[in-house]
Amino acid sequence: MTLAAARKLRDLLSSDKPVPLSELSQAIFRELMEEQVVTIVQVGRTRKALYAHNKDAVINYLRNKKGIPDLDKYVDELEQPGPLRADAVAVATNSKLTRKRTFEGFLVNSIKPIEAKLNGRLLVLPPQEGTFIHIYDWTGFEIPSGIKIVGVENGEVFRYPRRLPDELNIKEALFVCRYPYSGDLVTWISRHQNPYIHFGDFDWAGMNIYLDEYKAKLGVRASLLIPGNLGEKLKDGSTKLYNEQFHLRKKLEDVKDDDAIRLYELLLKNRKVIEQEIYLKEKDVSG
Repeated sequence: MTLAAARKLRDLLSSDKPVPLSELSQAIFRELMEEQVVTIVQVGRTRKALYAHNKDAVINYLRNKKGIPDLDKYVDELEQPGPLRADAVAVATNSKLTRKRTFEGFLVNSIKPIEAKLNGRLLVLPPQEGTFIHIYDWTGFEIPSGIKIVGVENGEVFRYPRRLPDELNIKEALFVCRYPYSGDLVTWISRHQNPYIHFGDFDWAGMNIYLDEYKAKLGVRASLLIPGNLGEKLKDGSTKLYNEQFHLRKKLEDVKDDDAIRLYELLLKNRKVIEQEIYLKEKDVSG
């Protein structure tokens, strides 16, 4: 990664505003998009930009795949003459670091028993309470065709699915976590016919994640979870976060999904947003 690319990446991480794609010609940004740790957003009639919806995802990506644990220090070293710069350049050009991910696959969880298969062998879910299962050999992971897949963004929701209310109607499902930050998950989902339900934050960033990362790739098999009481919940939401994310709003005519349109209209009506963990009950319940 060149000094210019590292500086642009630092700008992306240090601001809540997207960076125009026209300024990001380096291969590193294409990789970030392919790995789905950043989101492309529309910022004008013809202009698009890159937005870091989860900065921790980008930081972990740099650490695990690029061998760069500290981007600020990396930039500082590239700006220096002598041995420090040489060391940084060596890291940036090391093909072993740039082509291999430390962890592949994705995390799964469930409430109800699911008889899955991994490389042809029985794998019974759910895992023990307080643990997740990391599916590393994801190409050999199979679940029954009637099982819904529910994708969540928030770690606490993924950890405590039993605390979700029955009214959401997602307890008999395989819960998958959007992290640890790769395209393996959506690739695996696309290879199966199971319906996918996206349970994300009810804000502009969450809508973009659903439309750009899942709906665009899964088509009619993907739907967005819109709880029946979402309008009431939004009344107690955050106006500050709504305003901070408003620049991420797509044009309504560009939103072709009925679920997303419904969420779009609810957000505009209430001018507030909420995060998905608001639906967690305070105490665990048996499932």
